[in-house]
Amino acid sequence: MAFVSGRLGIALAVGFASACATQSLMVKAEREVRAEMARGNHERALKVLRDANGKGFRARDSVAYYMNEGMLLHLTGRYKESNAVFARAQRMSDDLYTKSVSKRVAATFTSDATLDYRGDDHERVLINVVKALNYLRMGENGGALVEARKIDERLKTLSVDRFQKGVYRRDAFASWLMGLLFEMEESWDDARIAYVKALDVYEEDFKRLFGMPVPPYVAEDVARAAVLSGDEVTAERMRARAMPARGVPGATALGADVESMGELLGRNGEVIVIHFNGRAPERGDLYIDCAFRSTAAWSCALEPGGESMVRAAHDLAAFGGTRLRVVFPTQTMYEPQNRDVTLYVGATKAKAHVAHPVARVANKVLGDRMHLIFRDTIVRAVTKTIAAKAAAAAGRAVGDAIGGKKKGWLASLFGAIFGGAASVAMAAVEESDKRSWFTLPARIEVARAIVPPGEHDVELRLPWGAAKRLGRVNVRAGERVVLTHHTTP
Repeated sequence: MAFVSGRLGIALAVGFASACATQSLMVKAEREVRAEMARGNHERALKVLRDANGKGFRARDSVAYYMNEGMLLHLTGRYKESNAVFARAQRMSDDLYTKSVSKRVAATFTSDATLDYRGDDHERVLINVVKALNYLRMGENGGALVEARKIDERLKTLSVDRFQKGVYRRDAFASWLMGLLFEMEESWDDARIAYVKALDVYEEDFKRLFGMPVPPYVAEDVARAAVLSGDEVTAERMRARAMPARGVPGATALGADVESMGELLGRNGEVIVIHFNGRAPERGDLYIDCAFRSTAAWSCALEPGGESMVRAAHDLAAFGGTRLRVVFPTQTMYEPQNRDVTLYVGATKAKAHVAHPVARVANKVLGDRMHLIFRDTIVRAVTKTIAAKAAAAAGRAVGDAIGGKKKGWLASLFGAIFGGAASVAMAAVEESDKRSWFTLPARIEVARAIVPPGEHDVELRLPWGAAKRLGRVNVRAGERVVLTHHTTP
């Protein structure tokens, strides 16, 4: 029995070393992809990612891989292929909603990185958002509307799930996009409901949790949809908040005359640019010294506090027990360098406003889970340490059993071998789970310009004067043209 325990320890050690090596390859690929994206070379970034599939990205990482592949396909203009990849990611993520018991048990002896990654809740909602944008870029508004309804279903599930107690339960930008898509299909009542939800979530969740103001165009959207759906109460409430006309020659202030909004869009068209600005947070390792006397009695130098780890009021030396070092995921945040972006559509210009603080949401979501991650990591580390000591004891027993006159020497040798092999298992906890949708931007911005019918050159101008040409579009009266663009860093 002791010999079996020793073999198990050695097998686990080999498996753990392989797992750590695989994650290192994944991290290396992520950094190369980020570097190519920073150079604006999305095609090369896609190739780097695909080359890492099956190497740095294993089967358990498939959802993370497909989310990143789908985003890069969107950025390279392969919208149909992007949606197919995103659909694959969604199917796998939904199937993983109920975790495998065997893999959860295995994670007790390894790390969370050995579990199947299903994506954070905000990532899973953003899959539908980007899929809807793919359909819009392909001119398939019906498909985009289907995704809008799926967004609504997913958000409703988050809001009513009694097990879902996280900070992310509603998404203002996703709700706003739903409203836009419903309005484009002339589903006025659905549009009004979605716009009102977006305004509420911006004012409540997004302002309180993520520190972002309400985009100034949202009240205008609510007012216009209210008028079109015949909701005079909401229209009256929004009149004073609706923003003025956005640079249309000869247009009057819309705040004073909500009814003119629909007429204005009927005579003109609108160009809307969804700007993916900056880069997502980067996951890393935070090492912490701890000590334990048993699986129930342990103390660490740092503990979860808010969105990060804070110094604990414990003296590890006074606590005594066995010392160990554990690691937790941390995120490095990157503020976009292009913080003041302007859309030009012909002679009309419009400022881009932050619509979704993606990086801040990701940071809050991780911070919200940190207490659970902290507890599981400590318990796992203590369990491994105890297992390593047990393996060493088993090795000594084997040495005693077969050693004869040399049993003392063999007991020491086998104890060192078995204990050392099992101790390698501790290395698995020395690397945190770094999987994420890392090709997302730091934030999503929206720039909108109402323009006369006809052909227009579209470009984004960055703070230092650089211009990013988005091409030439033909806008018809009453039509909305939605474009997307990614700027890094």
